[in-house]
Amino acid sequence: MKLVLIGPAYPYRGGIANFIAQTYFHLRERGHAVRIVNFTRQYPDFLFPGKTQYVADLQLSDLPSVRVMDSIWPPSWLRAAQVICSFQPDGVVYNHWMPFFAPAYGTIAGLLRTRKSPVQICLCHNVTPHENRPGDRLLNQFFLRQMNGHIVLSEAVRNDLDALLPGAKIRKVLHPVAESFGGARPREEARRKLGLPQAKTVLLFFGYIRRYKGLDILLKALPQVLSRDSDVELLIVGEFYEPRPEFEAFIHEKHLDKNVQILDRFVPNDEVGLYFSAADAVVMPYRSATQSGIIPIAYEFLKPVITTRVGGLADFVEDERTGFLVPPENPEALAASIETFLQKRRSIPFEENIRRFRKKFSWEKLVDTIESFGMPRKRQNANEM
Repeated sequence: MKLVLIGPAYPYRGGIANFIAQTYFHLRERGHAVRIVNFTRQYPDFLFPGKTQYVADLQLSDLPSVRVMDSIWPPSWLRAAQVICSFQPDGVVYNHWMPFFAPAYGTIAGLLRTRKSPVQICLCHNVTPHENRPGDRLLNQFFLRQMNGHIVLSEAVRNDLDALLPGAKIRKVLHPVAESFGGARPREEARRKLGLPQAKTVLLFFGYIRRYKGLDILLKALPQVLSRDSDVELLIVGEFYEPRPEFEAFIHEKHLDKNVQILDRFVPNDEVGLYFSAADAVVMPYRSATQSGIIPIAYEFLKPVITTRVGGLADFVEDERTGFLVPPENPEALAASIETFLQKRRSIPFEENIRRFRKKFSWEKLVDTIESFGMPRKRQNANEM
């Protein structure tokens, strides 16, 4: 069948863009004809907290998309609807993660409903944003109530959507394991390239530094960990969206400089594997979450995850089998879990457990679910679109 994916794709960076690229490739492998309708402008520069919205990733440079949507320019929404209609798709899949995009998405959805309607599905990465703003609920309702169905990636997002739209048609697929980062490298090689000590235990905090991700909680837990085992290195990799000097001041105050390394930048796909290959475990002390794209990356590299019981994160971790779950905003409990990991890392077969557990997180299940929303079952030659 013919499908349109709506959302950011190359040259935009980030987890949603990677997710859309993988969805595109797996739908094509299944024999579907697929188009991506992309942004000409995703965010106005003054609203984007990072250094750049774009990435030069040669792995994705040949990913085709039609760049037509401007998130804040309504005439482009009409043009996007016209482009979608010209494809005559059987289904349209919106990737939604922020109410900011709801006016554009909702207008496009409404325009498509006035013509020979394709089935319209929202793939909800988030419904409730991490930082709530006035009007978020109304914006989400404007867009989401126009959908024929919804796919969620965690139980927490299902609950948020149920509360927003009682009776909505919802199907859950756990966030598939990442496949876009090139596979694991030998740990010794990765550490050598990154200048990390071979003998230490390396804990990885990866991704944008935002308050809800709880880096400050991890830093507060670290002295307790080091008092038991001084051969622990914390590697912080990600662009700071919070004031970096505050974190550095705490690191200096607690004499953690020799045990903490910071890489303050966005990491392109072809480098991600180095950091996960070098790590012994991934630590995610989130204050809030619905689901996370970091856990599927950790599982691609067979790394255990130490994270908090918030939102949908517990869907993705088997406690003391694929990682550890701890209460949120509790540095002492986080430190205790890290200590338990250090003690049991050789007695718990984390890699074997993760290989088994990650079978639940497959792209095939996502494709099956997209297909299940009442769209024609015919197979379309992918070159026909």
